[in-house]
Order: sequence, then C-alpha cells, then structure tokens
Amino acid sequence: MLVGKAEGKAEGLAEGIADGKRSIILQQLSQVIGNIPEELIQRIQVLSESLLVKLASDLLSFRNVDDLERWLELT
Repeated sequence: MLVGKAEGKAEGLAEGIADGKRSIILQQLSQVIGNIPEELIQRIQVLSESLLVKLASDLLSFRNVDDLERWLELT
C-alpha cells in the first residue's frame, strides 16, 4: 500500500512541475508574441515535457504568432 501511495505522490509532483512549466512558457510566449489564440494554448497544454523544454528555448526567436504556429506544426 505504501508503494502505491509513494508512486501516486511522485506522479502528482511530476504533473505539478509540468503544469508550472507550461504556465511559465505561456507567460513568456505572451510577452514575446502577444495574445495567443486558445487553439494554440490547447496544443501547448498537451506537449510532452521534452517538447516543453525545447519550446522554452525556441520561443526566444519567435517574432509573432505565426512562428509559434509553425513550430507547433513541425513538432
């Protein structure tokens, strides 16, 4: 029983960290490119953690929402 509880806590912690990363990335994107359409936000919400890390780096070169759309299409 304790193993299951520990695994549940670990999963919850990992999910919370990933949610925090998504939130920060969305804030950064808003500062870089302005308003983000809801459709693109939803696509970002389902990215894997490795893609979130890549997006966090790549967003620094975005100039507008088209750059974000293009990035999402290529991933």
